[in-house]
Amino acid sequence: MIEIVELDMQYCGELAKIISTDACLHEFLTPSKEMQTISATEYYQSCREWEYRKNGVNFCILANELPIGSISYIRKCNKMAAYGMWISSACWNRGYGTDALAQFKKIVKNAGFAFLTASIPKDNPRSWRVCEKLGAEFLEDTDRWYPLFSL
Repeated sequence: MIEIVELDMQYCGELAKIISTDACLHEFLTPSKEMQTISATEYYQSCREWEYRKNGVNFCILANELPIGSISYIRKCNKMAAYGMWISSACWNRGYGTDALAQFKKIVKNAGFAFLTASIPKDNPRSWRVCEKLGAEFLEDTDRWYPLFSL
């Protein structure tokens, strides 16, 4: 069972552990950077700093009450938000991303937005498929897909 909860320090230890040790996830998210070990406090503080800089909000994705990833949004304009999500590679291909995004769309709608979008690299067909399953319309350029959800 997937649940989306507000980011809280109680989840940051496990999220920091995933970010610090999941080589597959790291290769996918930031292949040009060296993987570093971060603490729960560093993870929490970096999320809060990101929220301040980007006017965003971070959440934790729980599976059976255990942290498995993160999902967040930033305000693009009054009616549109853009989201980003990552999930531990140990949890890939289990439908967790689809379930998380389906729930997240409701959270974003309840925050007052009418639309939700993202920027998906074309080497990430899994994310494209998640958005397609949930009814997104797509724009694209040579390198990226841009899903658009009406909320």
